[in-house]
Amino acid sequence: RVPAIVDHDVKGPDGQPLSIFESGAILIHLAEKTGKYLPKAPYERAKVLEWVMWQMGGLGPMGGQANHFRAYAPEKIEYAINRYTNEVARLWGLLDDQLEGREWIANDDYSIADMACWGWITLHQL
Repeated sequence: RVPAIVDHDVKGPDGQPLSIFESGAILIHLAEKTGKYLPKAPYERAKVLEWVMWQMGGLGPMGGQANHFRAYAPEKIEYAINRYTNEVARLWGLLDDQLEGREWIANDDYSIADMACWGWITLHQL
């Protein structure tokens, strides 16, 4: 279930193509490879990477747990449902604050931060 890609353009020390797993690592690799969606300027780059890491460490895992306990757990555990639902609501609040008055999550351009978060914020309802 872990996303993975193989980049045949990049070879490792053993001559084998580069395999990359985890969505954040894949997004960073592809952005660096294409020169798109990840600024080169240190400040702007840091802002994009902060939000990619925020999604990877917070929104994604917490959203996954909320979805599991709300929809798929064989036993309805109110503590778990409330804990993860409330955490996702808190994270969405942070994202709402970040997006206030702006079109994109980090900086003024579409980036891998927007890509990383999109699937977690477009289809879910609390």
